[in-house]
Amino acid sequence: MADSSHVIGQANIDAAATIFRTMADELFTSAGDEALVNAMCETIPADGGTTTSIILEDFLGNWLEFNGARQTGVSRNYRLNVALTTWAVQLKVRRRDAEYDRSGIVAARVRKFMSAAQSYKDFVLHQGLFLNSGDGPVGFDGVNLLSTTHPNGPSGNQSNKTTSALSPLTFDTAFSAMTSFQRENGEPFRILPRYLVVGPKNRLVGSEITKMDIRGRSVAATGLEATASVVASAGVSNAYNGLVDLVVDPRLVGTQDDYWYLIGEGPGGAKPMFFVEGAAPREQLDIDLSSPTVMQNDALTFGLIADGQYAAGMWPCIYGGIL
Repeated sequence: MADSSHVIGQANIDAAATIFRTMADELFTSAGDEALVNAMCETIPADGGTTTSIILEDFLGNWLEFNGARQTGVSRNYRLNVALTTWAVQLKVRRRDAEYDRSGIVAARVRKFMSAAQSYKDFVLHQGLFLNSGDGPVGFDGVNLLSTTHPNGPSGNQSNKTTSALSPLTFDTAFSAMTSFQRENGEPFRILPRYLVVGPKNRLVGSEITKMDIRGRSVAATGLEATASVVASAGVSNAYNGLVDLVVDPRLVGTQDDYWYLIGEGPGGAKPMFFVEGAAPREQLDIDLSSPTVMQNDALTFGLIADGQYAAGMWPCIYGGIL
C-alpha cells in the first residue's frame, strides 16, 4: 500500500499557509487599525526614502481690513525628519507538528499568531508614547509631545501635561486647556476633545467622568470641590457625561498604569501623532521542506515584516497625565 503520509502532511502545511496569507490580506489595512490608533494618528506615506520630512506651517496672520492694499500674513515653518524603522515578528512551528497535525492545532496557532500580530501599529504607537519617561517623542516645536513648555504661544509657553491623577477636577482642567490653546497670533487652535484614554486601573474613574448621570463630589470647608481637606461629599449632576468617549487602553499597565490622556482633533483632521508608513506588514514564509533553513532547524517559519515609525504631531490635540 502506498505511503500517503507525506501528501497529507503537505496538505496540512498548505492549509496553514493559506490561513496565514488570507489573514494577512484581511487584517493589515487602515480600516483594521485599532480604535486608539485611528483616534491618535494621521497616517502618511513615506516619501520614497528611509527618512521622511514632515513640513508643518503655522499661519500667523489674521483677517485684516482691506484698506487700499492687501496685507500679507506670515507663517512659521517647521520641519520634522522621521526615520523609518523595520519591525518583524515570527512564529516557528516544528515540522512534525505541522505534518502530522490531524486536529487543526497548527492552523489554530497561526490564527492566534496573526490576531496578536494585528496590533503592530498599536504596539509601535506605545513605543513612541512612552519615550522620555512618558512625555513622548520630540515634536516639531523642539520639545516633547507632552510638555509644560511648548513655545511660541501668544503669551509665552503653553502646557499640555500634568502630574496629577485623573479626577473630575483634572479632567476639567485638561478639557479647558485643550479648548483654550492658542496660536502665536492669539487665534485658537480650535481643538475638539473626543476621547479620554485610561488604563484598566482607571476604568472606574474614567466611567464616572464620561458615562454617569450623577457623580460624587468632595467639598472642602470653602464650599468648593476639592481632593484634599475634604469635609463633606454629595452626589451632583455630572456635567461631563457624554462630552468625550472613554477608551480603556490595555497597554497602560505597570509603570504606566496611572497614565491618562485626553485626545482631541483639530481642523482638517489634525491629530497628536503621525504614523509614517513605508512597507505595510507583509508575509515572509519559510515552509518549503527542501529549504536549507527548514532542513537545518526542522521547523517552519511564518513571519511578518514592516517598515514604519511614529512621530509627534499636533501637540494641542493631546493632554496627558504622567504620574
